[in-house]
Amino acid sequence: MIKPDYYNILRVSREASKEDIKKAYRKLAIEVHPDKNKSSDAHERFVEINEAYLLLSDDEARAKYDNEFFSNLQYEDLFNSSVKDVFVDNDLNDWSKKAKMQAERYAKMTFENFFNLVAGVAKETGFQFGNVIIYMISGISLLSGIGFLIRSNIVLGVIFLTLGIGGQFLANNRWEKH
Repeated sequence: MIKPDYYNILRVSREASKEDIKKAYRKLAIEVHPDKNKSSDAHERFVEINEAYLLLSDDEARAKYDNEFFSNLQYEDLFNSSVKDVFVDNDLNDWSKKAKMQAERYAKMTFENFFNLVAGVAKETGFQFGNVIIYMISGISLLSGIGFLIRSNIVLGVIFLTLGIGGQFLANNRWEKH
């Protein structure tokens, strides 16, 4: 079997960043979704695009894919052509199959439901990023407060410790309510 070129499917280079891959995926997925695109191969293209994205957006899967796809090993040299797996690496075959199944579910969704799903993932990512920023600022405030206390600046030490502890409580409350 011929190994799919996931980079070519998403129209990105091998050096593409995760953000580049995500942007290419979103653009192509919206363009090719079977509800929006009435061409006869829209469903298959949509599944390919989703499979490519799901594997290339995962660091471990991408590393294994790159290692295998860009090596000089030829699939036919290693296995009998009757084998249905595409990749030599069993994990990569499992991920590919799961990605294809998930892509098939996405292809059966209405465009509106699919778009809402993608938007929901983006919203969740934004929430997580915001909480990480609050934790980081809180940690820096706590360390600064300790530093001020060590240098005998009690007023600033107490202020920064209070800010740090308050930030930790804020981030925890946001997470619990989420």
